[in-house]
Amino acid sequence: MTDQPTIIVSGLPRSGTSMMMQMLAAASIEPLTDNHRTPDPDNPKGYYEHQAIKALARDPSPLLNASGKAAKVIHRLLAHLPDGPTYAIIFLHRDIDQVLASQSAMLERLNRSGAKLDTARLAVLYQNEIAAALTNARARPNTHLLELTHADVLADPTNAATQLTEFFATLPNWPHPLDPAAMARAVDPKLHRQK
Repeated sequence: MTDQPTIIVSGLPRSGTSMMMQMLAAASIEPLTDNHRTPDPDNPKGYYEHQAIKALARDPSPLLNASGKAAKVIHRLLAHLPDGPTYAIIFLHRDIDQVLASQSAMLERLNRSGAKLDTARLAVLYQNEIAAALTNARARPNTHLLELTHADVLADPTNAATQLTEFFATLPNWPHPLDPAAMARAVDPKLHRQK
């Protein structure tokens, strides 16, 4: 049997990647997670992360056997996806000011200090990092890319689920259609708190 694509959910921290992982899980796509980071007030439905993926730059092996699964990979690590697998990258965009407000609220709750850069400089840094990550993704062989915005998914989950269904229908060796209704139901607009 030919390997299915490895699904990569990416974006800035606090850009809706956990929400997207929840949508894919609702469509019976297995998340690559170790459940190390448990749900909390910032992500009541869970983070869907795998600790080993954070070390992808040093050890890419966690993604070498993830065919057909969905893995959450921060934007900075897209350049370190190992060669070999076919990838389907779902990249979430979110208003930078909302991202920064959400990160600030989370750090405050955790009683931790944030980056020393002022928000204007941090916003420019993030925008440059996003551009570099997407340039890298588009240049990779055997890679398919879908870009969605956090706001659009929340405003119309049914349309976002339809876009996902159509995207997966174009992937090589993807074995079955997704369930758009199940994915749409996984979106909880009440969790959109930084507007």
